[in-house]
Amino acid sequence: MLKVHSEPPKQAALANSGPAIFALGFRPFFSAAGVAAVILIPVWILIWMGRLEIPHYYGSVGWHSHEMLFGYAAAIIAG
Repeated sequence: MLKVHSEPPKQAALANSGPAIFALGFRPFFSAAGVAAVILIPVWILIWMGRLEIPHYYGSVGWHSHEMLFGYAAAIIAG
């Protein structure tokens, strides 16, 4: 029969070495993805509406695809 222990396992105390956002590796990347989304989505909407023109090598759809695949998605996967 399985015996369930009522005492939770003890964890080593984490050293207070800085801000909590840097305590785990995923936190800065996940936060940066949120900030990037807040900035890049309005920029993309302005470009899509034709109110903002930025010089780029490929078209707006190519820029959007590149940002979603290699920018935002990579930040989420890393986070």
